[in-house]
Amino acid sequence: MNLNKFVCTAIALCVCGVNAISFAYETGERSKKIFEDLLNPSKHNVHIVLIQKIDMGEVLSNEAYQQLEPEERIHYNRYEYNETSALCAERQTTYDGNGRIIKDINTFAKENQWFSIDYVNKTYDRLPELLGMVKNFRETFVPYFEDSMPESGFDDYTGYDYDKRYKSDKEVYFYFEKDTDILKGYEISGYPRYNVMEFSQEVDVKRAFALPLEDYLRQPNEAMRAYATKLIASRSKKKSK
Repeated sequence: MNLNKFVCTAIALCVCGVNAISFAYETGERSKKIFEDLLNPSKHNVHIVLIQKIDMGEVLSNEAYQQLEPEERIHYNRYEYNETSALCAERQTTYDGNGRIIKDINTFAKENQWFSIDYVNKTYDRLPELLGMVKNFRETFVPYFEDSMPESGFDDYTGYDYDKRYKSDKEVYFYFEKDTDILKGYEISGYPRYNVMEFSQEVDVKRAFALPLEDYLRQPNEAMRAYATKLIASRSKKKSK
């Protein structure tokens, strides 16, 4: 083989190799796997921890923002989901810029009760469990997988591959480590990106669904009660039709 032919062959092989890597996953394949399998508690346990950085300057008016202390101008939300075929828990912990815990609430259904436990204020509330009151994490994405065709590509800003899916006027980006199916985070229109810190099928059931301690006081969680009232009202309307 002469030198020119060797060089052309080598270049062709390199190009084929790059293309093979670039097209290792079909459009939407990775996000479909995430939705149908990895986040599906009917198939296996789901444990996922997400971190979201919130710039309070994008939430508050400039006047209110300027009145905040430096450590209050950035918040971090930590979301932990622990799910089995029968149980779903969502724990949200909010930190300020110095790492101080501002909010720490775990909600879950267990023993036919819906619990909300506030670890910062050492309070809790519980209500009789209602159908539809607790939803698994996967259900967040149901509307994005119903009608739209996915798109895929590489995002220069994050350095990740992505699958993009739509829901009416909103869209969600699922980010993956380049050339892999490892989920690194997701971003929904209008919200800061959620970054994946942990993702496994190992759920510490005893910790994730622990009932409130004896010294915790029962105190109404107005948001939880309002949601329960809304569910009851919605069912009443359906029955009356």
